[in-house]
Amino acid sequence: MLQLSNCTAGYEGKIILTDISFSLKKGKVTALLGPNGSGKSTLLKLIDRIIMPQKGEIKIEGKNIKDFSNRELAQTIAYLPQINNALPDCSVFESILLGRKPYINSEPSIEDLHMVDYIIKKFSLENFSFRSINRLSGGEAQKVLIARAIIQKPEILLLDEPINHLDMKNQIEILKIIKEFTKKMNLSSLIVLHDINRALQFCDEFILLKDGKIFKTGDNQIINPISVKKIYGINNKCIELNKRKVIIS
Repeated sequence: MLQLSNCTAGYEGKIILTDISFSLKKGKVTALLGPNGSGKSTLLKLIDRIIMPQKGEIKIEGKNIKDFSNRELAQTIAYLPQINNALPDCSVFESILLGRKPYINSEPSIEDLHMVDYIIKKFSLENFSFRSINRLSGGEAQKVLIARAIIQKPEILLLDEPINHLDMKNQIEILKIIKEFTKKMNLSSLIVLHDINRALQFCDEFILLKDGKIFKTGDNQIINPISVKKIYGINNKCIELNKRKVIIS
């Protein structure tokens, strides 16, 4: 289990996150929600040890992340930041195979290659297998990067706005796959999303972040007109549509 306790962090002397405490459950997809500038991306970087807490501690299964070797951390956490246009010039197959790097000593094993083949089929990327990732659309490239994160077989999956560059069909497909693999692999998945209704559709738990502080954590009961108004400053209503909670403004 991932556990953050009273963490404060920031950059170049500026505090971005203050007194952050929460835990992630195994087998659950947790949505990290909040307005722009609330510290969501910084929080993912903190968990992945890109920045270190100025106060507080982060533990995984009771072990402080500062005590993990780089290889151990890479085998434990897969982190996908917001999509970067400067992608390495390699094929889709090679790009996904890079997700196995924390486990490869010299050459990829037959098992590694079979895993890549499986994940390519799971993500419906067969037609792009040997195409350069730089020749793909933004949405297609994002699917490849998510596939690479999942094939890393982490315990914790961190995704920063993973569906921003995808159309509606691919948004739904990707979130279904993330949910499926989270349950199948018993992952703790933390996803930054801007679409509250997509979060309500696919996520099990929710963390609401405002001004660098935790506003609320819990199941979908914390997503209601009062909390949405306080977080985003907009008037809204909560309705039920096809037995699913929906926020409208």
